Amino acid sequence: MSKQLFIYGDSIIDNGSYVGSNEPDVAQQISSLVPDWYVNSFATDGARCSDIAEQLKHNPPPSGAYVLLTGGGNDVMDTIWVVEDDTDRTFPEVLGLLVSIKEQFRTKYCKVMAELKNRPALVSTIYNPKFDHPSTEPIKKPAVGLLTVFNDVIQEEACAAGYSILELRRLFTRAEHFANPIEPSALGGETIAEATAIWLAKSSN
Repeated sequence: MSKQLFIYGDSIIDNGSYVGSNEPDVAQQISSLVPDWYVNSFATDGARCSDIAEQLKHNPPPSGAYVLLTGGGNDVMDTIWVVEDDTDRTFPEVLGLLVSIKEQFRTKYCKVMAELKNRPALVSTIYNPKFDHPSTEPIKKPAVGLLTVFNDVIQEEACAAGYSILELRRLFTRAEHFANPIEPSALGGETIAEATAIWLAKSSN
């Protein structure tokens, strides 16, 4: 049986609309690095956790397949209002709001985890956006703080299920890794592809 990698997620993988016309998306970059693997991607730009759970449900990874999973970034975008909200709250109230957001996301993310059905998986965190314009300075620290709430859930649930974690915050460290403030460039995609190839080599031997 051929080695198989099934990919589910969002524009972290399905970034073809954001790279140059002659540049490959992440799935294509992975395929070029592991030519002996059959790579099939169901990732869709704009997908939220509910959509990713459906990707897995309707196109489940077959027995023996490996899985690369991204997700959560668009769910963060649904709560970005928290960063810009000027409601007068006490610090305990702010913490309570963040815990509520965290547990709502956990409910959605656990549905994604359940659909993996114990396949060997590499689960990515959400990288920090590229804050390179003066206008983003006021929301930079709050946005990074909000992301840690979501990434905490991803790491907790992936670890609990025994999956490997791809910590994208440690990989996306240069402006060139981004096609825009929140999408991977071809170079960013290359870093994901290389990390995936290394994981496949280690976990499949």
